[in-house]
Amino acid sequence: MFVHDEQKINQIKHWLDQIEGINVTSSSWWNIEVTSMNANKALMVKRVIEILHTSDDVYVFGDGYNDMSLFKDYKHTRAMSNGVNALKQIAEKVIDSNDNHGVAKEIIDLVKD
Repeated sequence: MFVHDEQKINQIKHWLDQIEGINVTSSSWWNIEVTSMNANKALMVKRVIEILHTSDDVYVFGDGYNDMSLFKDYKHTRAMSNGVNALKQIAEKVIDSNDNHGVAKEIIDLVKD
C-alpha cells in the first residue's frame, strides 16, 4: 500500500499492528508491507543458512524499514547511504548508495580482505 499522507499512513499502521499473526513493515515512510509473522528477511536468511549448513556469520545489506529484522539478527550489517536513518543508525557500516553500486563495491572490498 502506498499513501503519501504521513498522518493517514501512521493511522493505518497503528490499526494493522493490532492484528495478530501479521508482520507490518515498510521500505519507506510512505508505504506499508503486510506479510505473515513467519515471513521476514531475517527468518529467510536463517532458513538458507540451515539448508546450506553454513555459518551464520553473514553480511546483510539494506536500505528500508523492512530490513530492520536483518539488522537486529545479524552482526555484519551494511546500510545504504540513501537508506532510512533508522537503519543507518544501527548499521555496523554505512556504504555507498544504491545508485552508486554500493553493494557491489562493498562485496568487492570484502572479497579483497
